[in-house]
Amino acid sequence: MKSYHYILVILLAFIQSLLGPLIAQDSVKAYSKFDFVAGEQIIYHEDFSGNEKGELPAGWNTGGKGELVTVENATGNWLRLYQDATYLSSNAKAFTKNFTIEFDLLLDIRSRTYSYPNFTFGFLSTNNEPSNGNKFVRDYETYSSVQCELALSSDGNTRVSVASALNRSEYFNSEGQNLASLENYYNKITHVSIQVQGTRTRIWFNGEKKFDLPMAAPGDYMFNNVFFRVYTSSYKDDEIGFYINNLRVAAGKADNRNQLMTTGKFSTTGILFDVKSAVIKPESYGTIAEIAKIFKDNPELKANIIGHTDSDGDNGFNLQLSLKRAEAVKNKLKEFGVADANLVVEGKGETLPVGDNGSKEGRAMNRRVEFVRL
Repeated sequence: MKSYHYILVILLAFIQSLLGPLIAQDSVKAYSKFDFVAGEQIIYHEDFSGNEKGELPAGWNTGGKGELVTVENATGNWLRLYQDATYLSSNAKAFTKNFTIEFDLLLDIRSRTYSYPNFTFGFLSTNNEPSNGNKFVRDYETYSSVQCELALSSDGNTRVSVASALNRSEYFNSEGQNLASLENYYNKITHVSIQVQGTRTRIWFNGEKKFDLPMAAPGDYMFNNVFFRVYTSSYKDDEIGFYINNLRVAAGKADNRNQLMTTGKFSTTGILFDVKSAVIKPESYGTIAEIAKIFKDNPELKANIIGHTDSDGDNGFNLQLSLKRAEAVKNKLKEFGVADANLVVEGKGETLPVGDNGSKEGRAMNRRVEFVRL
């Protein structure tokens, strides 16, 4: 009996090794038309590193409970959100009029025949009051807010909608949209991207744009925090799970990529990599496609691609990693049609920081790719 079990384990491992590349290709394919471009100036970055597991991260606020945990087949710490609770991040800085928000979401969904709890995420203004103040845990519509609500299902009927409020009154309410594709990501990582330009709000799930709403965001107050809410259901806490990680807010899209033509260089934090790896995350493809367009519009343009890292880890490792990341960007640009002869690469490691390596935001700013015209 044991020998049969051993053969089955080997067979499953072999099948997984064959399917692994296909799954990765499907993930990349989902982002083939991804036109989201992350903001460059990082306002807030939270990956929950340096926080105690089993507790709500410092500076976060909730009316329920939350705790940092590790998740199988996912790296780093994740914040577990529980039912019937709203969560405010620890950000204390005001956003700009144009900004982007990104985060990873993991939905531990296993059907027990009854309805799943709805899940909401969004951003709000607390005006001149603390961005994580107690009253906003219960009333995030006090001044202004924009929220995206997921009505989860397992039969192809998952729905998503967007609503906003101004001074506790409804400001906007969208039509519900089908998001059946999200069900393919249950128990896997979903990447959520939001772009706000004044009143315009765009939202993507795993590279799929679901909303482009010209007048959804109230412009009366400056937004300054991100919130999440899990509603109630008949599920017990150990039967369902909601987890978030890699929350990133950045000052929104500027025309800084044209700096390569006008000033001769620009730097981007919008190209993201797996931890301690040169593997480019698929959510970076919108940024890379935009950069590739500059080269294709200017065939004579040649540039040095320079990789930079933060100070975590060994100096020598970081130097090699930065070079490998620059090479990965070059190879990806070539896939987008940029000539190999127009690109050279270099790695600087952690030697030229532009942010404080003592803060998460500073480290995120240092993990960048720079383009210098030749």
